[in-house]
Amino acid sequence: DFIPLRNGLWGLVIAYVADKGIPASLFMAMCRTNIRAAAISRVDPVATLQRVNDLLLNDSRADLFVTAF
Repeated sequence: DFIPLRNGLWGLVIAYVADKGIPASLFMAMCRTNIRAAAISRVDPVATLQRVNDLLLNDSRADLFVTAF
């Protein structure tokens, strides 16, 4: 996903959800939404992904996870 950032910069996120079906697709949608929302206020990718990780830990099942860079 390409994400427009502040000051005309762009972010690139490549991610994989480790499952399939409706639960995994909903989880990926939640991940994408959280990443885009966190990136609006941060340019640093480490801070962005740390915030997203904190958000996802509270709202995800133990058998669903995402790998992103």
